[in-house]
Amino acid sequence: MNLQFILKALSFLILTSFAFANDCDDIKDYLTKKDDDKISYDNVIEKCTVNDQGKVIELTVVNYYLQEEDVNKILSYNTIKKLKYVVRFNLEYLENYETKIIEHPGYSKFPTVISKLSELETLEFNYERITTLKYTEFKFNTPIETGSLNISKKLKNLSFSQVDFNSQNMDELSSLTNLESLNFDHCGFDKDGLSALGNNENLKTITLYDQEIPNNINKIKSLKKLYFIMLKCNSSTTYDLNGLDNLEFMDVTLLNDCKFEMSKLEKLSELYFEGETSFFGQGVGSAVSLNAPNNIKKLKFSHVTMSSDNYEVVTSLPNLEELSISYIMPSFEKFNIKSFKSHDKLRQLTLSKSGYDISSKFIDINLEFLNDLTNLNYLDLSNNQINKFPEQIGSLKKLEYINLESNEIFDKIPESYNDLENLKYFNIDNNKNIGGKVLKNKNLKECGYGNSNDSYELCIPKDFEPNCLSGNEFETCGEDEESTDGQCGEGHGKCPYTQCCSKDGKCGTTGDFCNISNNCQIQYGHCINECEEINEQLKKFNEQDSFNVICKTNEHGKVDYLGLQDITNGDRVKRYMKQLVKLSEIKSLSLISLRDLDNFELIKNLTTLTQLEIMNIDYHYSMPKEILNLTNLKILNLENTSITSIPSDISKLKYLEELYLSNNSLSKLPDGIEKLENLKILDLEYNPFNRFPKQIPNIKNLEKLIYNRIGTSVPPEIEKLEKLEYLVLNNNNYKLIPEELGNLKSLKYLDLSSNELYKFPEQLSSLKTLETLKLESNHIYDSIPEAYNNLENLKYINIDGNRKISGKVLVNKSLKECIYPSNNELCIPKDFEPNCISSDEFKACEEEENVSSDGYCGKDHGKCPSGQCCNSDGKCGTKKEFCYVSKGCQTKYGDCKDQCEELYDQLRNFFPSEDESIKCTSNEQGKMKSLHMGIFNPGYHQPFVNQLVNVPELESLTLFYMEGVENYEPLRQLKNLNTLIIEWNSNPDIKEFPKDITYLTNLKTLILPSTNIETLPENFSNLKNLENLKLTSNKLKALPDSFGKLENLKSL
Repeated sequence: MNLQFILKALSFLILTSFAFANDCDDIKDYLTKKDDDKISYDNVIEKCTVNDQGKVIELTVVNYYLQEEDVNKILSYNTIKKLKYVVRFNLEYLENYETKIIEHPGYSKFPTVISKLSELETLEFNYERITTLKYTEFKFNTPIETGSLNISKKLKNLSFSQVDFNSQNMDELSSLTNLESLNFDHCGFDKDGLSALGNNENLKTITLYDQEIPNNINKIKSLKKLYFIMLKCNSSTTYDLNGLDNLEFMDVTLLNDCKFEMSKLEKLSELYFEGETSFFGQGVGSAVSLNAPNNIKKLKFSHVTMSSDNYEVVTSLPNLEELSISYIMPSFEKFNIKSFKSHDKLRQLTLSKSGYDISSKFIDINLEFLNDLTNLNYLDLSNNQINKFPEQIGSLKKLEYINLESNEIFDKIPESYNDLENLKYFNIDNNKNIGGKVLKNKNLKECGYGNSNDSYELCIPKDFEPNCLSGNEFETCGEDEESTDGQCGEGHGKCPYTQCCSKDGKCGTTGDFCNISNNCQIQYGHCINECEEINEQLKKFNEQDSFNVICKTNEHGKVDYLGLQDITNGDRVKRYMKQLVKLSEIKSLSLISLRDLDNFELIKNLTTLTQLEIMNIDYHYSMPKEILNLTNLKILNLENTSITSIPSDISKLKYLEELYLSNNSLSKLPDGIEKLENLKILDLEYNPFNRFPKQIPNIKNLEKLIYNRIGTSVPPEIEKLEKLEYLVLNNNNYKLIPEELGNLKSLKYLDLSSNELYKFPEQLSSLKTLETLKLESNHIYDSIPEAYNNLENLKYINIDGNRKISGKVLVNKSLKECIYPSNNELCIPKDFEPNCISSDEFKACEEEENVSSDGYCGKDHGKCPSGQCCNSDGKCGTKKEFCYVSKGCQTKYGDCKDQCEELYDQLRNFFPSEDESIKCTSNEQGKMKSLHMGIFNPGYHQPFVNQLVNVPELESLTLFYMEGVENYEPLRQLKNLNTLIIEWNSNPDIKEFPKDITYLTNLKTLILPSTNIETLPENFSNLKNLENLKLTSNKLKALPDSFGKLENLKSL
């Protein structure tokens, strides 16, 4: 091989490697070499883009921890054209959602190196120093040093956030002669404001966000677009914008009312005002004041209060083409516009109440002005209180869009609307009641003729195929004749639409004619059903309450269902309850969260009721005796009513099928309850029963029992519930369940989650009909029983959140969903493809060795049978001395309990209430590897620490809230310990650092916050391998001289 060929090859390799190298990789290499996770590439660089030559042209930098040298390196590439640079501060989270700013540990100024970026065209500098105090956000600004803004003259777009500018800064900005767009977010200015920018001839757009308007903004003659977002106005100031001679567009989002003077802005053609509505805001309550120029073509008010002065301005604009008003809280009684000066030019009109404010009043609209708007093609009058179709609309021949939804229209669709040849969109959803024929306009493509809640009486004209309906939404119009003599009924026909047929066969519109309660004849005219009557009464009492009432009628217009909820005025509750006696056909009644509801005398006559709900009230007595009169009840729900007892004659409710009594103060059930032969569902969740009610096993037709968050054990007699299909027993602190539970031959659903079971209940394998089994969040430390595979109908099982589960996953063919713990203890049987997990979640089970049949175990005898342990002498058994690893149990030849399980057994025997406060893991040999102790009974603290001498292999230890520990000497034996956390152990008698800890020479992490320690010993330096040390919130006054010898310490 000749030398020339070798040189060419080397040259090619060099060029190739150079071609693939780029500036972003260079930045990544620099940050990677820093070897600090806090300033890793992913944490610092949000975006980095290069050109074809590998030069960086766009960069986004987030600076939490960067030093000045880091910033100078990252911003040293003078090819950058677009730069976003963010200085961000970490926060300490306090109580009540409050935060405290942690001071920036590095370089937090505006980088002066930016002035060297000669190609820069777009720059965004964000200084994000923000904290929260009492649910209020506070922002803190930063100054910029003089000279720092002498930046690239190529700059076109510039943004600043949380910066305070002085006059020198503004002078520097004025030298940026190519600047086109400028954004200020929560910035501050001196008295000269923006006057220095008056000579920037290319500056076309300014955006101000979350701040007041700076002085002298009207000096910038070149501006064409102006955005004020979340503008903070001084209500006593009129902001003079005259002088912005080239301004064409202005968009304002207001936080409060503002006054503007802009009458001389002759080029302004688009003007938008919007009240801020984020975070549950309703807009601007005070009226916006403006003096708009005549050239405005597009004007929009959204979520602002309209005043008569506003309307005078609007009507006087001669060139207006588009007008949109979405109002709140009108300060006048009528929309009293009779004509627009721009009536011949107006193309689009929206007049609607803001949907954000349900409490404000509607504008009373006089629609006569529509007659003059002959060129209108878009009309939105939604969400007002219009009660009839405006006849004027029929003459607006150019209309393409009509929106009348969410009004109070009770009327026929005018035939004249069919003459609107250009109409493409028509929406009348959510109105009171609309009749007549659907429209036949040929160009109609989209129409809203009511949703599922609207009972409109519309029909489709004969031989007409509508474009915007499916064709089967309404019936074909019939030939019914309307009465012409004022009478109705057989021989007279129906009353004209909107009129009612009284019980005497006369047509009219008053309550005497129309109310169902007055026997209005619904087949011969309109009738006001009982729900509508109730709603009207509620509006008279308190309009807001109408939103808290749900009412449904039957086919006769009588109330079938009534729900009253969340009414906080006790007097109004009593008034509404008195109205119940009038409801003669009611089937279902809900009384939920009603203030001072303590008298139920008025419901005893509602004998048609089949369902009654009384929930979320503070009753504190026996179940209301009036309920016993409701002998047709099938469903009774008394959840969260604080009732203390159930009367024994509840057996009178002989048709009762469902009884809900959760979250009450019941300590027992009455003897008569087992006589409810039709009772299928019984919910007793969260009651203070002192024992399992003896009556329950005798409710022979019970199918569903909810008995959770109670704590009393289930008796063997539960097996008598032969029809029980659904049983909930979660959160009852059960360690065991009765064997007889396995005899529930109809059971399909069983929830034993969030108890304290430490083994799988074997008896569950007898539940052949079981479909759902929930055992999650217990303390199970066991192998999955092979017998569970016999549950041939099992579709769902959850055993996650337990201590340690081993063995084989289930192979039930019916199983569709299974939730197993994510550990390496489970395996998948050979040649089995599970339906509910992927085959790679767990390892394949190893082939089983020979199983011993002579009671011995080991190399010559094989493994013990499943569930048995092989002790140190090679014998099979199940006693503790056979099964504990600490006693020499041989894991290779049988089941064993590791040191964690041994610990849990001790807890169950001696400290039953503390079982939940211990978390433990073991290594492959069954020796304890990590331990977290947070026992809350101080009497157990020291005895538990004394036992640590028995776990010398321990690597990680946490003692949490264990203030009763005074002697840490047992810790000396933990030679392998590399992590020690002693947190919130603020024993006032312990002021010195526990000297026993200094014997733990392998410690790498030591965390001791909030422990009252005042001094550290000189031999603290014995912890020579210590890398991480946290001693916050103690009472240390000084560090020992030997502290400097901790050569491996990285974090303090």
